Formats: sequence, C-alpha cells, structure tokens
Amino acid sequence: VLRASIDHMIDQWIETYAEELRKLPAAEKRLQAGVDIYWRFVQNPLFVAWQELQAAARTDPELAEIVSAAARRYDERRLELGREVYGEVAAVDDPNFAVARDLLRVALEGLSVAEFG
Repeated sequence: VLRASIDHMIDQWIETYAEELRKLPAAEKRLQAGVDIYWRFVQNPLFVAWQELQAAARTDPELAEIVSAAARRYDERRLELGREVYGEVAAVDDPNFAVARDLLRVALEGLSVAEFG
C-alpha cells in the first residue's frame, strides 16, 4: 500500500508539473520560466510529503528500498520531461550542463525547506 501511495504521489506531482511546463511559450526566457515553475512546485504539499518520506527512509530499510525505487523513477521521468519540453537544450551531452542542471535542482529543493529569519 505504501509503495502504491508513493508511486501515485510522484505520478500526480510530476504530471501536474509537466502540465505547467508544457504551457511555456517558445520564447527566450523559457528556461527562466521553467526555474520559476520548479520553485513553485518544490513548495507543493506533495513535494513536501516526498521530502518527509526521503528523510524517514534514512532510518527505515524497508521504506528506503521503496523510496529509492521511486526516486529513480522520478529522476527518469524528470529527465524525459526535460527532453520533451526543452528539446535540444536538455539533450546536450555536456557534463557541465548536467552539473549545472542538477545543482540548480538541489539548490531549489534545499531552499524550499530552509528557514530564514
């Protein structure tokens, strides 16, 4: 039941995210708009729940197995979506591009849980 719930949560989150990305205009600020959309989505309650599950999985081996499989699926779907929405930019086989993409993702996800003030 937990595995099905996690899969459903990830499917729901990524499909909603994909719908927003697919609405992006083919303009020069497309990547910037994509960053803004991702920022909104890492603050989504489904993503917050995902982060809580990842944290709990650190001390629960059974949950860790489920979350690890779901994380791999999430990463695959996210990369597929990037190729679909951003075409040639996301298909760049430059390791520096991959590092920049992943760094941006980790920064936004980390900032989404940071408390300032």
